[in-house]
Amino acid sequence: MTVVVIGAGIHGLAAATFLAAAGLPVRVFEQDRIGAHASGWNAGGLRTLSRPISMIPHAMAAMRFWRDAEGWLGSAIDFKQTWQMMVTDSQLGLQAFSERQALLRASAYAHEVLLSSPEVRSLIPAISDRVIGGLVSRSDGYARPSLVLAAFAKKARDLGVAIHEGAKVDRIEPISEGVRVVADSEAIEASHVVIATGAWGREFATTAGDDVPLEAVGYLVQTWHHPDQLIDGTLLAHGRLLSLKQWPNGEVWLGGGFRGEIDFAARKTSVIDHEAKLSLSTMAEFVPALSVDRVERRWVAIEGETPDDLPVFGRCSSSPRIIYSFGYSGTGFQLGPVMGQAVCDIVAERETAVPISHLSADRFRADTCQPGSKDQ
Repeated sequence: MTVVVIGAGIHGLAAATFLAAAGLPVRVFEQDRIGAHASGWNAGGLRTLSRPISMIPHAMAAMRFWRDAEGWLGSAIDFKQTWQMMVTDSQLGLQAFSERQALLRASAYAHEVLLSSPEVRSLIPAISDRVIGGLVSRSDGYARPSLVLAAFAKKARDLGVAIHEGAKVDRIEPISEGVRVVADSEAIEASHVVIATGAWGREFATTAGDDVPLEAVGYLVQTWHHPDQLIDGTLLAHGRLLSLKQWPNGEVWLGGGFRGEIDFAARKTSVIDHEAKLSLSTMAEFVPALSVDRVERRWVAIEGETPDDLPVFGRCSSSPRIIYSFGYSGTGFQLGPVMGQAVCDIVAERETAVPISHLSADRFRADTCQPGSKDQ
């Protein structure tokens, strides 16, 4: 029987690719187009820096994939391995960095390193004088989302995956030997169904009997070119909404969490002008030399966020042939390949290479819910 994947973002396509590479027949149904939302319109960051402790194994496994991704995919994706750094301009920030490093050491991790102000300037000479320290991971990186999505789609199709764009799934319902999927008036009997619908995961989970508190949010990205190469990695700022990188061609990408307007029902977004101005002014506080009077492009990507900032992943408890992979809360682009392999492992009844029990939708049930933290 066929495995049906709903959603053609990075998680849907990665799952489909690994399933097909394992010899399984796969069909992908995407209501819009490949990479239409967060997967294709994020800022391309790939980082282990500042991940929750429980997700560091996943981030590290993902980075091992990304380092060899162009060879495995057979396509260029503009991958660059480089540093990601979080800086601070306050003593509270330095204290937070010290506490974070102690927490990592207690968990046997050593990939994040404290930097003094001069050490920060050795990596970013153009950094503002207000910066007094940083925390860096030197083996992170970035890749271009549009190329990544195209590469996964090509690899999947080369392996025999049928990708249906503009194809809305109307209904999923468990049957004795699997799951019936009704899409565009066609009924398909699938051995498994993978829900990889990003911000739209909640509605599918509800039909399967899980009430997942998933919030749809819109995040702004702005881009322009600068003639001088001022940043070789990705810059974050403690307690501030900033994610800044510069591609080798001089293209600057600015994100970090400023919001845009979303029309969830219409699946459309728009830029909020004052949020765009705030984002630019925040950037100028830390790297004033990159200040710009006019951006060239700006957009808003729709993300799905959970209260604990962890994804919803694993079997549906009431219908175990339905597998969830959504709600990545801004981390999904990096984790797509490693979680796609984990989907394949679940379908094949194998143990996953990364821990997944803490990501179950069951954690949101009233009788199992535990207090969480977004600041691990």
